[in-house]
Amino acid sequence: MRARSRASADRLRALAAGFPEDLLGGWALGHRLDPPPPGPLAIVGVGGSGIAGDLLASLLRTPGAAPVLTLRSVDGNPAALPARATVAFVSYSGGTRETLAAYDTLAGRSGARVTVGSGGELERRARRDGVPHVRIPTGRPPRAALGWLLGALLGWADDRGGEGRGQLEAAARRLKLVQPEWRRADGPPARVAERVGRRQPIVLANAELGAVARRWANQIEENAKRLATVSLWPECLHNELVAWEVLPTSRASGLAALMIETGPAAPRSVTDYLERVWDRRGLLSERIRFEEEDLLTTTLAAVSFGDHLAVSMAERAGVDPVPVPAIDRWKRWSEAGPAPRRP
Repeated sequence: MRARSRASADRLRALAAGFPEDLLGGWALGHRLDPPPPGPLAIVGVGGSGIAGDLLASLLRTPGAAPVLTLRSVDGNPAALPARATVAFVSYSGGTRETLAAYDTLAGRSGARVTVGSGGELERRARRDGVPHVRIPTGRPPRAALGWLLGALLGWADDRGGEGRGQLEAAARRLKLVQPEWRRADGPPARVAERVGRRQPIVLANAELGAVARRWANQIEENAKRLATVSLWPECLHNELVAWEVLPTSRASGLAALMIETGPAAPRSVTDYLERVWDRRGLLSERIRFEEEDLLTTTLAAVSFGDHLAVSMAERAGVDPVPVPAIDRWKRWSEAGPAPRRP
């Protein structure tokens, strides 16, 4: 592995190990804001910022609670948002095109607004409009700022059934204990990466952890530069199962199923059945189990493990996990506007 790629992997691994502290730091910043009023709540963001909204929605999904929506963009259609909903616009860089467009589109339709990021144009517009802004530390790839972003949202939404400081501190303490083992070159995430090798991952989880599975896939794609897909049960048992049953072994050998499991193992589980199907096709399957006592700790632990896994996969493949030139090219192209027509 080239020295630059190794240095990048070391940097991301160190940032991943700081996830517990980042969560607490973000919570303290977000808790300074007035809590969101009753009614619908929406989080707008894409990429490493948008996933914070997905995770928040999964953690606030309680019976009788107002809905929490996550929007990647509104595409000029403000009807995508319930009237007078409270909206948090999240962009780590502060310059995300889709988030800025949504901020302007929803200016007259949304209720209370807050913004979260490390500065940039989003903060400038918020200051101009008198919108509260949570400014988090800068200087890292957006996908490595999840602790700050999610922590800020949890702190802001604490009075809406969010996890209190005490619960978050308990989860952070648990996560801190496992970081030295997870960041090792021969730790559990690295061992999973070694077994996966060059295969294309399919990340599976139950619907409750859908946001976690999406985070794993996103991290693998950006850090390891490898396509990853997400599949959730029980839904996958009613469609994808048909395709897996007849998947040619030549294709199956290039795939790896990463199954995120929680709680004590059941005698006859979904993953048992899926593993039987995949074994017959020659598809590698890996079970990664998290036996935490509550949804918050389970979610955060699974996110943290996935972050370390993606870095290990990049390291094993000899790729630099930090640069994302494909995204940079897309942004330049989209900002240039339509190309002039030839005469």
